[in-house]
Amino acid sequence: MESDLTRRLNEVVSKKGIGMGPSITNLILYGPVDRGLITTENLDILKKNEILIKSNYDNHIIPKLHSIVRKFIGNTSSFPETKRELNYAFRECTPEERRKKLRDSYRKQFKIDNITSKHLLSDERISNRGEEEVAYYFTKNSEYMFSIRMKKEESISGKLKINFPKMNDIERTKFLYSVVNIAEDNHLWERYNHHSGTYSRENLDMFLADLLGLEMVDMNYERAERKIQEWGEHIKRSGRNHKAFKFHNFSAVEKRADDHSNRDDGRPGGIHLILYDKLLKYPVEARYLSIKDKFEDSFGKWAQHRYKFHGKKSNPSTGK
Repeated sequence: MESDLTRRLNEVVSKKGIGMGPSITNLILYGPVDRGLITTENLDILKKNEILIKSNYDNHIIPKLHSIVRKFIGNTSSFPETKRELNYAFRECTPEERRKKLRDSYRKQFKIDNITSKHLLSDERISNRGEEEVAYYFTKNSEYMFSIRMKKEESISGKLKINFPKMNDIERTKFLYSVVNIAEDNHLWERYNHHSGTYSRENLDMFLADLLGLEMVDMNYERAERKIQEWGEHIKRSGRNHKAFKFHNFSAVEKRADDHSNRDDGRPGGIHLILYDKLLKYPVEARYLSIKDKFEDSFGKWAQHRYKFHGKKSNPSTGK
């Protein structure tokens, strides 16, 4: 990093370190920025801020997640509202336990392909390697499955370093400028539209928006399909305008609303929003899925790496 950028970055950490947002804090601590360029005093500040961020998520952000659930599901949801209720309701469980819960909730409301069926009905152990800290809550009669996920340090580091090696020298310099400029601005998510006009989507994806993730899986397939179609149409009509999504405690990030329309049959694969807390401006990833989406995401051809069987590097469902 050029000397001017190094000086500016250290100055902004020194001035705004305690209170700097989680995205910038994690990017500097665990991303491709050379930590040798940050003074020892400033690294200490960022480490202290990291502890504060975790506390704020636990005590101020997670207890507000019920307002997101209400928006998607309605006021009849039994989602817990206090920290004590959340701690009592949510618990960590093994991939095999989650598979059984999903399997037991299937009422043949829809057809599942052979690949998904094979792995859903299997009793083989699912590799848990690289699994993030995920807590689950199942509502009465398994109408919904909720999960709350906080990224761990190694997961943060891995995600932040995916794109940087692919950049050429000009792209890397521009990225480093974006780190300093956005750190000085300190309003990443409120001004995302402004920043997206200056920096590429690949650059902005390095600023973690999914440190905290909330997933809502509706076990009632027909109800979920109706809601996903309605939300998908709403997203298209609004042009992903963040003002079209009203939440009590959160605001939607501009241009980051998606209906995950990546299925072969063209149907939406769930709703995906990036939100930020109105008070602290901390980001939250919110996903609403049908049980069919969850089947395919976890056991079918859309399965992510942490659901791979046998710990193989390739997805056994697709061979990719």
